[in-house]
Amino acid sequence: MCHAEHRTDLSARLTPCVGLRGTPGVVALLATLACASASAAQGALASAGWNVVATSRSGTELPFDFAALRTWTEFSRDTLLAFDPQDGVLRLFAPDLRAMRAIGRRGDGPGELRVVSHVKVGRGEVVVTDAMLRRRTRFSRGWRLREALAVEARAEPCRSAQPFGELLDGTMLLTEAVASTSTADDASLALLRWDASGSSCTRLIQLKAGRPYLRAPAGGVVLYQPFDEGALLALSPAGDRVYVVERRQLPKRSGVDDGVTAVLRTYDVRTGSWSERVLSWPATAVTPAARDSAWREARRRLIGIGVPSGEVDAVLSSQLKLPRNRPAVTSLLVASDGGVWLERPSRDRRATYTVVANPDASVTEVRFGEGERVLAVGTHSVWVLAPAHEDLRVVRLARSRGNVRR
Repeated sequence: MCHAEHRTDLSARLTPCVGLRGTPGVVALLATLACASASAAQGALASAGWNVVATSRSGTELPFDFAALRTWTEFSRDTLLAFDPQDGVLRLFAPDLRAMRAIGRRGDGPGELRVVSHVKVGRGEVVVTDAMLRRRTRFSRGWRLREALAVEARAEPCRSAQPFGELLDGTMLLTEAVASTSTADDASLALLRWDASGSSCTRLIQLKAGRPYLRAPAGGVVLYQPFDEGALLALSPAGDRVYVVERRQLPKRSGVDDGVTAVLRTYDVRTGSWSERVLSWPATAVTPAARDSAWREARRRLIGIGVPSGEVDAVLSSQLKLPRNRPAVTSLLVASDGGVWLERPSRDRRATYTVVANPDASVTEVRFGEGERVLAVGTHSVWVLAPAHEDLRVVRLARSRGNVRR
């Protein structure tokens, strides 16, 4: 192990459908709502210093789907913003998870949105970056449109890069994916910092971007590559830090897998410097069933774009990457306080997160129920999407009075 992981298991004190693991200073909670005794669960949570303060059912009762929302950001204390890619709007939620309003609409005009990659929340304004429109739009905190600025970087190497988000000082973080010349190689991902006022462009880092595609012999590309090990990228809500996770598999020696590792790199916008943290865990193997499922899905997609069935297996044998182990980290989430949540695969299928706290960089493991997913982590709350029978529920979990760090 390359890190010390703090674990406090309180599950014995809780009901069978609710458990808690982690240090008291870190949001760490398991909340499974599809259990028989909700009142007993809430009592156990309260005794551990947590309260379920709001739940909201997604599905037929709402005109949108919680599970489809992206780019979750804490707008103010316990108030959330999320981008709805189906309707092309930002949705604002009250602390009780009541949908308050929708901002913008799908389109290309001023104030309209297509693909939101980042929302920067400042003291006096909100800056929304749209990667597809190559634009950043400034709103007041009251959601009055101030200006829409095109991201037109003319200086190399930023000319062909895509905007990702506005940084703390008003410069832009751009990304540029460089496709491989061979189907056997991974693409690379460059992170760039662009200053619109001075038209300067600085390359921050070059990363392995993975290879999320299969190329057909006669042309055409299928965007599918399960268990991809390319880098993950996130930007803090304030735009003061850039986070990159590089995922690697440790070498296999004497027939035993040494495990998987992730390199967490953090770029401090204020200082212009990088720091690095290496995290390692035991490997979680890709099961034969998962391999078969991935192979069948890849076949289906290739046949769907017209590849003759007799040629499909040759394409898959040369291009489909199925590693022996699942990637060390499957998703990256940044909390409002700058803490980093790394979602990892687990043998028992329970959602598992490694939390690197800010500013002390302590490491905590957080375990959730099967099928559950953390949507956002605020300063005092965490929002969890949890299965409830045939529907989904979103839960806000908050520190009890007296336990909240102010």
